[in-house]
Amino acid sequence: MLIAQEYRGAIVDLQHHGHVAVCDSSGRLLWQHGNAQRVTFARSSTKPMQAIAVQQTGALQCFGIKQAELAIMCASHGGEDMHTQAVRSIITRAGLDETHLQCGTHRPFSPHVEYEKLTPLQNNCSGKHAGMLLAALAMNEPLDSYLDPAHPHQQRITRVIAQLCDYPAEKIIMGLDGCGAPVHALPLVNFAQGYARLPAAAPDIVQAMIARPDMLCRPGGFTTELQRRFGDRLVCKIGASAYFAIGLLDGSMGIAVKIESGCMAVLPPVVLAILQRMGVISQAEAESLPQFYRPELRNHKGESVGHVEAVLS
Repeated sequence: MLIAQEYRGAIVDLQHHGHVAVCDSSGRLLWQHGNAQRVTFARSSTKPMQAIAVQQTGALQCFGIKQAELAIMCASHGGEDMHTQAVRSIITRAGLDETHLQCGTHRPFSPHVEYEKLTPLQNNCSGKHAGMLLAALAMNEPLDSYLDPAHPHQQRITRVIAQLCDYPAEKIIMGLDGCGAPVHALPLVNFAQGYARLPAAAPDIVQAMIARPDMLCRPGGFTTELQRRFGDRLVCKIGASAYFAIGLLDGSMGIAVKIESGCMAVLPPVVLAILQRMGVISQAEAESLPQFYRPELRNHKGESVGHVEAVLS
């Protein structure tokens, strides 16, 4: 179903389709746009749930994980010094180094960050991988195969997602994410239910995300700014290929969004429009983030050539 439009000048240049599921912690569907049953990979939106699996092993207490380090385990970070230092602190405390991280390398998400030599520390998923390594250590499980879907910790993660989202583990479709870790596909409505339950199920993890939004994304990124601005009422996490999930702190609502084109640029206005429609934020609050509410499209000279608007039924 149509969910966003890109305008070039005064006319619609591109259209994007997508799906939204909003439900409560019991799984009751409160509102949908498109197909709430759409089965799709939640990508990095699962990171807070993956952190729950780490917490269950006792690794957070065993290795004295601090709040910023817990937040980086839930992050798709920008590769800033504060991000890489947090990841390095996690693995160093466990007697490991970056060579143990199997997430690969890519240019940092923060555009102004430059490194002479890239290491896995700059990978946006390195915090998640550090958490997986700590869990394996705490449980005396193999480190070299920690990404294998059959590894005990990956099985632990799948059970957490299944339980939180009220969806049978055997029905979750597995794939590989960009960082090489297993990734999980299930209906949007079930993942929304999982996020409605997340604040009650993992208060320490949610509080870390609220307290350190600067760890969650690159500076100025949508996840960081949305969490910073509305951390008194929600927790949120973006996923690759235009996935987004939100849980209200009072447990009354979870939201899962998927843009079919995978265009990340249209997610912010769509998410703000959903939050406004569901009464989570006011129109004035949505408009207080103009760079996300009605993002401008610019050419290579920096000239404004159009904008993006959400389209919700």
